[in-house]
Amino acid sequence: MRRSLLAILLATALARPALADPCDGSFYPQGAASFADDVLQSLPLFQGGPAPTDPKFVNPMQALGAPNFIPDAGGVGGAFNGTGAVALGRGGLLALRFTDNVIVNGSGIDLGICEIGQDERYFLGLRPANQSVRALLGGLCVSHRPPNDSYCDLAAHLVGAASIDLDAPGAFPGFAAGELRFDAVQLIDAQDFNSGDKIGADIDAVGAVHSGGYLCGDERIEGTETCDDGDTDGGDGCDATCQVETCWACVGEPSLCSEADGAACDDGEPCTANDTCQATLCVGGPPPDCFDDNVCTDDACAPGMGCVNTPNTQPCDDDSSCSSGDVCDGGVCGGAPVEAVGCAPQGGKLRIVNRDDDAGDSLVWVWAKGAAEFAAGDPIGGSGRYELCVFDGPPGNRRLRVASHAAKGGLCNDRQCWKPKGATGYRYKHFNAPTGVRQLLLKSGAPGKAKIVAKGRGESLDLSGDLDLIGTVRVQLQDSAGGTCWEASFPTPLVSDERRYKAKQ
Repeated sequence: MRRSLLAILLATALARPALADPCDGSFYPQGAASFADDVLQSLPLFQGGPAPTDPKFVNPMQALGAPNFIPDAGGVGGAFNGTGAVALGRGGLLALRFTDNVIVNGSGIDLGICEIGQDERYFLGLRPANQSVRALLGGLCVSHRPPNDSYCDLAAHLVGAASIDLDAPGAFPGFAAGELRFDAVQLIDAQDFNSGDKIGADIDAVGAVHSGGYLCGDERIEGTETCDDGDTDGGDGCDATCQVETCWACVGEPSLCSEADGAACDDGEPCTANDTCQATLCVGGPPPDCFDDNVCTDDACAPGMGCVNTPNTQPCDDDSSCSSGDVCDGGVCGGAPVEAVGCAPQGGKLRIVNRDDDAGDSLVWVWAKGAAEFAAGDPIGGSGRYELCVFDGPPGNRRLRVASHAAKGGLCNDRQCWKPKGATGYRYKHFNAPTGVRQLLLKSGAPGKAKIVAKGRGESLDLSGDLDLIGTVRVQLQDSAGGTCWEASFPTPLVSDERRYKAKQ
């Protein structure tokens, strides 16, 4: 036997802890769930203001939930000074929504408004929960304060804490209990003076004395419902919880549902893409592209899981002369470190910073006061590249810690990467370089005159893990085309830990 709507509402109410409102004295059978849950609008300057300035009375969230105003009798303003309420502002507007229930008309008081402090005037409007209720109200649903025509207003203003009987004259009389359902209230200040830092009616809470849940199967779309076709059967486009089913489209009250052939959908299988609806079924499309552009992973799509990129142990090429015998390990290509021999040694400086955010990693190396010759035109129009390598570790167990390079010739950001620097030098600039080296200065000269400065930054320096350089640290710049190289060794650092390395020789 189908129970009446009022019987359902009463059964729901009795299942919740009750609450007595200390503001208007009303009794709330559904307890804390009886009160507004969400702020739809807060417009303290709706009719020109001024707005409240007391910081404790400007947050509209203070009007949500059960009454919670805490007066401060010792503060300026006496008991009116406190926390837990919001001032509307002169002519200001506040709209609150009920998300877990609706306001319904019952016997006696239906709605309570907790306005605290001195009694102040305000208008009240209620929003029908659905089009069926709006149509039922007909000419009784009038907005006296346009353009807010989604609300049905009470003709007269309210003063102070108010208890509203929705069936009383001036409201919406003549309807059976439980027939009217509203899901939001709108409060508009009705004062005619404009002074004070808490200007406007001060709202602590708004609660439904008679309230009910959103009912699936009543032909009305309410709350979180996306359809309601008048029943709780599935397989007809609107399921048992009043949600539109996959590959259906529903409109109207009661909802009329039809097949949504050709619409995009999701069949729940990560190994299909661009799924579409066909005869109320979601049909999977082609498999996704799982290629990750990494030679050190085997790429596939595992049903129920999606793309899987499994590390392999295949031979590879890490594109660096700083290592040899490269193989894949843990998804990364690398090999044994190769320190060039016969490099021109010279003192210099080295600073490396390894930050938590790899975009902030940096390296600066200076090779100074040596003897070097960089052939005219070689960096600008030559072939090959300059390899920058940083090694550390004890003899017999050396490690390659940084491998980067700067190609000769070419364009960087639509400009020549290399330009002459003075009469005997060349400068390389590439500030979004994918290889780590962003700047490289090569200056030819006799003994004591030549200079090299290399600067790198960002994730491409690949300073993974802790820095912790150990043993003699050697930096080499190798010319891949000419076979020439330059180096500086740093046996004793000034600073060395997991984040920084600084040395001078």
